[in-house]
Amino acid sequence: MTSHQLCAFIYADLGEDLFECKKCGRSRKQAPRTGYSNLLGHLSTKHAGYLEEYAEIEAAAASTMDMFGFVDDVTLTIYLWMRWIIQCNLPITEVENKLTREVVTMELTTVRTMKVYLRYVAGKVGQTIASEMGESFGLMFDGWTCNSLHFLGIFAVYAVNGVRHQHLLALFPMDGSQTADAHLEHIESVLSVYGKGA
Repeated sequence: MTSHQLCAFIYADLGEDLFECKKCGRSRKQAPRTGYSNLLGHLSTKHAGYLEEYAEIEAAAASTMDMFGFVDDVTLTIYLWMRWIIQCNLPITEVENKLTREVVTMELTTVRTMKVYLRYVAGKVGQTIASEMGESFGLMFDGWTCNSLHFLGIFAVYAVNGVRHQHLLALFPMDGSQTADAHLEHIESVLSVYGKGA
């Protein structure tokens, strides 16, 4: 845990170098790029045991920070950018578009940062799907051709507690051969990404 993470968890940024303690409501001043000594000093003198409390909350794997009303500013900013880009079907470069930066109220970010977090989220979603689908699942395919390109979509279909789930595992162009063997090769490579045998 870093001082930044701890302070983002316990303090609300009020702007103009002011931070409000979420535990007692007191405001503290902290100049930018000077570290977190003033904020951490308040915690040490007024809220003994804050480190243990933070560690307990962080260790509770089943619990999420937002259940307690705490989501750090960086996480919220990245989530809002991702949601906006994905739901509006925008290119990732939109985060650096001059006009976009003039009208959005979110903290600014970069394409590089977004790529890092999108890869991380995609990996976590993939792990969740792989775990959730277990060993008993079906595969569904959707293939289509656009001009001379042939595309193949592979979906996993499975049930969890009697509820059917259907998730897109992969979507890619079929370069070269479109035989049954070529399709099987693609299916096996996709299943291996999710740790499943064909």
